[in-house]
Parts: sequence; C-alpha cells; structure tokens
Amino acid sequence: MLSAIALAKTLAGTPTPLSLPPMLIKAKTPWLPLSLAGITTALDIHWQIERDHDGYIAKAHTADQTLIGFIASHNKQKQVFALLRQLPPAL
Repeated sequence: MLSAIALAKTLAGTPTPLSLPPMLIKAKTPWLPLSLAGITTALDIHWQIERDHDGYIAKAHTADQTLIGFIASHNKQKQVFALLRQLPPAL
C-alpha cells in the first residue's frame, strides 16, 4: 500500500520517496513458532534474552541500548506488535 501511494504521487508529478517501516517475519512451525523483525544478524549486537514457560523473547540492542531487532517464540508472540512499534523507522 505504501509503495502504491508513493508511486501514484510520483506518476502524478510529485516525486515521493518510499520509506518502509520495519517488517514482521513469521515462521509458523508447529514446534517452534517464531516472529522476528529488525536487525538480528549483525556482529555487534548485544542480546537481552528473556525466557519463561510461555517462550522466549530475544531483544537485539546497539551498544547504546537502542532496540534494533527482536525474536519472539511461542506465546511471547503476543508482544511482537508492541516491540515492532519500538524499532527505529529506518533500519
């Protein structure tokens, strides 16, 4: 939808850059459902991992504690949209 709006404005004569928000990726497997977003593979990530009987949440932070990504499993996926809103818009 965002790209269609930017394209329509550009074609109508107003060049419009496209800026996409962080996207959520879901892996729906029976034994280990996962949701992740942001940067999760950089070498300089500092991870904060929380685990309990409902699953895991792993939060990826920069050295200055800025949240840049996350991975959530099992019932912890209920928290992904709140985490998604905390990610910086341009990763």
